[in-house]
Amino acid sequence: MKFSIIHIEALSGPKAKVYSLKYEDKTISELQSFIYKFQDSDPGVIHKAVQRIHLISKRDGIQDSFFLRESSESHNIFRLLETDRLRLYCIMFSNIFLLFGSGGKKKDKTKKNVENPHLEKEIKKLMLVEDLINARLDSGELKITCDGFVGELNDFILQGSV
Repeated sequence: MKFSIIHIEALSGPKAKVYSLKYEDKTISELQSFIYKFQDSDPGVIHKAVQRIHLISKRDGIQDSFFLRESSESHNIFRLLETDRLRLYCIMFSNIFLLFGSGGKKKDKTKKNVENPHLEKEIKKLMLVEDLINARLDSGELKITCDGFVGELNDFILQGSV
């Protein structure tokens, strides 16, 4: 499965740059898909999430208090805390870049991701995405500057079924 990294300029600001994944078989980014999927069922949560992303990028910058780690220490997968029982996942690169993937709704009365296989699958997919991006960073094909990612942001290939 191929994907690209899309800069979300409308949500980016001087304190943080916002990006999202876009898979080749989809017409919109994963962040847009998440918003559209839940805007009718959870409009308040979606509004708070978008507002928090906006404040992070324009005013506050990335702070630990806005996120909760969802991966092991070897990866940088976090969820935005504003989303309550909805889970909106991102990968943090340095202290000024957020790359949003997807997420979903957590089952009521569950505490761990393993109790929510659809969410566990999203986290594992983002870990693979992070590994692919890190490989491009290590090879020099991709760089991180204060203005964002510089380099080839298209044609990443996720191997196998995720």
